[in-house]
Amino acid sequence: MELPHDTDNKQLNRRTIAQIGAGALLVAGSIFMYSHFNPETPRTIEHDYPLHENITATVFWVGEEANESNDYIHNRSSAWTKNWVAAYGGVDSYDDRCGFLPCDFTPRENPFYFALPFSDYDENGLKPADELQVIPWYDGEIEAGTSVLKNRWIKVTHDSTVAYAQWEDVGPFKLEDADYVFGSAQPAEPRAGLDMSPALADYLGIDGRETVSWRFVEESDVPPGEWTKIITRSNPQF
Repeated sequence: MELPHDTDNKQLNRRTIAQIGAGALLVAGSIFMYSHFNPETPRTIEHDYPLHENITATVFWVGEEANESNDYIHNRSSAWTKNWVAAYGGVDSYDDRCGFLPCDFTPRENPFYFALPFSDYDENGLKPADELQVIPWYDGEIEAGTSVLKNRWIKVTHDSTVAYAQWEDVGPFKLEDADYVFGSAQPAEPRAGLDMSPALADYLGIDGRETVSWRFVEESDVPPGEWTKIITRSNPQF
């Protein structure tokens, strides 16, 4: 989902209606919620990153065209990549799959990707440091032209199936929901809290919309699998 700095804003969910808006403002109490994160203490999956349970997940894909099902808003761009289709290598069609890949090409980036409703950038560029303090792994500095969110990993569970994916877009529906993304709150938008790529959805056995659990993980904790055959390393491309 492209941020407001581009006039071609878009919706990420192919099944539902357009984004409600830019989301609620963060309050001072939000920062307190994350004060238990100590950057000098080694993180562990089970204790430092909250498990988000019973989250409605939907499917979106690179290059999804505008149509009635997505309120005529395309997915040719992402929050961090203006020409997402070119960066990815083509349209990651939901309906034309060969295993976990699109049939017509081999992606340049990880086909296991997702969107969550928060970004470290807005229409003015990189957000101020005080707005980024909610990010558990933010250490006070972001190198110009990089992101502390893009390419991060999550572990997703549906029934007894587990998969991993990288963060490549913002949504669904909201742009600002830090209490949910980094805290223990349920999504502010009840219709969906996670958008998944076709590969991620297919691996988990999800067709369109299902309930999942997810949490952030460090890349060092990601086991080899379909999701590590192509790993995205690219920086934002506005």
